[in-house]
Amino acid sequence: MALTTHPPLRLHARPPALAAAFHRGLPPRRARLRLCRCAADAGKAQEQARRAYPYDEIEPRWQAHWEERRTFRTPDIGDGLDTSRPKCYILDMFPYPSGAGLHVGHPLGYTATDILSRFKRMQGFNVLHPMGWDAFGLPAEQYAIQTGTHPKITTARNIDRFRTQVIL
Repeated sequence: MALTTHPPLRLHARPPALAAAFHRGLPPRRARLRLCRCAADAGKAQEQARRAYPYDEIEPRWQAHWEERRTFRTPDIGDGLDTSRPKCYILDMFPYPSGAGLHVGHPLGYTATDILSRFKRMQGFNVLHPMGWDAFGLPAEQYAIQTGTHPKITTARNIDRFRTQVIL
């Protein structure tokens, strides 16, 4: 397999009018017009997406449905757990409540194991897929330093916030 070589990158000076516009913090006129048009299109797209999926109507209804039917309940031994089924334990890296709330990185790792857990349940396994909080260590300390609040207080507050975010 032959390696391909690329020609060296050559930088060209900006035309004077373009350079002056960038020094003033303004993009050139053509880019400004295009940016405005794109921003307007993005706003329309968001509005259409909201109409296409009315979150405020659909999500609360399904949350109530799942809560009433206890869809995601894990039974205890004395509460209907069939102990004759094979066991499956799936452990995740717990999100750490050291910041102001959940971010994309928290559910990202949890999504794959949630899918696997549901799959194993459908195969007849008793699945234990715990959700917990990695509440100690450097991230909690760093957040406490940034906010000037004791880690015990910020951790408890952030766990409560995480719980509401996970349910929503």
